[in-house]
Amino acid sequence: MLKTMQQNKLLIAGALFAASYTGSVQAISQAEPGEAILIPYMLYDSAKGINTLTGITIPSTLGNDPTQIEIGGFANPDPGYTTAHSQRNNDCGLTGAPNNTGETGVISWWFFDDIGALKHKGTLVTGCDDFVAVDWGSIVGSSGISSLDGMSGYMVLANNVATSGANSPLFAMYADTMVIRGNWQSAAYVPTLPLTDDATNVMLQGNNEIVYTGGEPTAYAPLSSGMALDDDDGNTNGIVRFDMRYFLDASLNGSTELVVWLGRNCRGGADGCDRRNIPVTTFDTNRLSVAGAMDLSKILNVIDPSTLARPNNASSGFVRVQMPEVSDSNAAGFEGPDSAGVAFALIRFSTPGNSEQVQTILAHERGVK
Repeated sequence: MLKTMQQNKLLIAGALFAASYTGSVQAISQAEPGEAILIPYMLYDSAKGINTLTGITIPSTLGNDPTQIEIGGFANPDPGYTTAHSQRNNDCGLTGAPNNTGETGVISWWFFDDIGALKHKGTLVTGCDDFVAVDWGSIVGSSGISSLDGMSGYMVLANNVATSGANSPLFAMYADTMVIRGNWQSAAYVPTLPLTDDATNVMLQGNNEIVYTGGEPTAYAPLSSGMALDDDDGNTNGIVRFDMRYFLDASLNGSTELVVWLGRNCRGGADGCDRRNIPVTTFDTNRLSVAGAMDLSKILNVIDPSTLARPNNASSGFVRVQMPEVSDSNAAGFEGPDSAGVAFALIRFSTPGNSEQVQTILAHERGVK
């Protein structure tokens, strides 16, 4: 019994530590600027007391940093600067600057359901050195669209001027997202990924990672900041592998949601790919394992690991996903992954004073082989 209690404490501590770390995990990039932003998971559920909040900041200047996501076009007016601020003219060019020019920065946002159907959209007005927030629960409450309450989905944000597909963005932005449970009893971090955007309207890692049709995004992927879903060798014989933690200890009311965002539907038939039966191996904490399968056929997949086969119905361990590539082109001028995603676990457990503890653990990427 003592060993079990100590093990549970260690598992919880591991969850807390992982949630506090928001740096890169192999390909995943956090705290970097983007010309567009992907929030891979959003939910407002009034019955369960769940909401999602995103904070967005627009920097006036950025120094030269080789690790940053490449920002170009009008969002990079001078070498080493990656935003709407002009080093030469010393003005911002967006509402909110001390020497307000009268120009306005507009962020467009779109909310999609788990299969990528557009369900709601809107805009935010911003300026240099500004902070704006997306309170998804407030937006849902005022939308008059009752079906959004309880709907899991994802959001894409972009410069409004770029949505024509022919204009470069005017500014870069940062974003951070939290899923709130209860009356701020728990705030779990959601990886929020920067995208590049230019006027070519062709998907290409590092240049353009969002494509618009009719003023709305119709193709997007975190090719620079996310988890690569192919190895760019021109063949689709590779396997994308990543591990995801789970915690299901009934004595602590443990539960887990495995969140996997993959950028396209693969439901067979007209989708041209099939991820309805992806091989997985589930491990416990004693290195025992059992083979199973997971349905990852949607753009956004939320899996309850208690439904998976586990060694001796284990309450904690990890799931190793082994997902075949579905596309891989390495034609000249299109180097880099064709697609990219993100995966993480939302792990819930109770403590005597707080029944809404939820922590985030990023998937452990094992590469494409």
